[in-house]
Amino acid sequence: MLAHVLRVFGARKEIELWIARLQSEPAAFLINFLTPERTCFYQTAYQEAYQKYSPGTILCLMAMERTWREGLHEFDFMDGKEPFKQRWTNQKRELNKMLVFHKSLRGSLGVLVLIVFRAYEKFVSSLFG
Repeated sequence: MLAHVLRVFGARKEIELWIARLQSEPAAFLINFLTPERTCFYQTAYQEAYQKYSPGTILCLMAMERTWREGLHEFDFMDGKEPFKQRWTNQKRELNKMLVFHKSLRGSLGVLVLIVFRAYEKFVSSLFG
């Protein structure tokens, strides 16, 4: 599925994939969604063997630099509770979520399961921080 998204959005220049290499080995990757107004950080990951070099951080900084160089004024970390997002941002935006479901017993049960699961997640995170 990700390959399909990269291909379709890539053709429209709405997504970018950055890859950091150390001695020709892939060390990290970064995926951003692109809009005319901003760069939207989606995902990054790195190989544990290269952790001390911070390849994911370097890719993120390079993507930010490119964002500013192109005249955009926002690098959006989007949704998520990762600690680095709290350290690197100077502004927060509230997200509103909408549930759309089929008006049937199956749809209603699906929404109920989702609501219970989300409440459980919040409860557990409040216990363990």
